[in-house]
Amino acid sequence: MAHGLPDWYRGVDIAYQALSEIINRPKYGECDSVTFSGNTIPNSEKTMTTVTGKGISYGGYAFINPGTTQKNDIVRVYVDGSLVASASFAFLDLYNINTEYAAIAYIKKYDDAEFVYVVGISAFITFETQFKLAYLEQHGNVTVYSGRFNYALI
Repeated sequence: MAHGLPDWYRGVDIAYQALSEIINRPKYGECDSVTFSGNTIPNSEKTMTTVTGKGISYGGYAFINPGTTQKNDIVRVYVDGSLVASASFAFLDLYNINTEYAAIAYIKKYDDAEFVYVVGISAFITFETQFKLAYLEQHGNVTVYSGRFNYALI
């Protein structure tokens, strides 16, 4: 009578395995948060916040204070120096990119009558050196932005 696990079952053999790294849990520190606010620069890009180090995002948002229409403005996401998300508020709304994980940056609130725009930042985006949020103003206006970004560093 056979005892133990079947012959075809084999766990991970650390001495023999060929993977360069095995991760069985997130190896990041505790969650930290940064809040930011400021004014845009007309017709140019401005950094809203930057997190430097190796880590993971736990999500966040950028809120554009109501004023005039800013529907073609863009919240940009840079990961390790590479632009990974760049779409206007109107584009995100038009194509219904409005839930977390639909894209790295997604629209949470689009109201072009009251001029309220909120962009969410998806969680669990890993970065090796830097995570940066920037605002590209394209209407020639000075607008006020604010937001929060949650993350953890190793």
